[in-house]
Amino acid sequence: MNLRRLLLAFSRNTEQLPPSLFLHEIVLLDKHARHGGGFADIFQAKYQGKLVALKRLRLFGNSPQTQNARNVG
Repeated sequence: MNLRRLLLAFSRNTEQLPPSLFLHEIVLLDKHARHGGGFADIFQAKYQGKLVALKRLRLFGNSPQTQNARNVG
C-alpha cells in the first residue's frame, strides 16, 4: 500500500485530516474572493512574505461529514 492510499484510509477511518495538510501564518488580504467557480473560491493571501492564491473549497449538504469539515480551521 502506498503512502497516498494509507493517508486516505487514515482520513476515512478517523474522519480527520493530518495536521501536515494545514498551513499556518497565512495572511488573507481580502475579505471577498477574487475569483470563484463551481466548487471553490480563490482569495489573495500572503504566506512567508510571498503573494499566493488561496483556494477555499465550497461544501454542500448537511451530512455530519460536511458539518465536521465546516468546523475545521
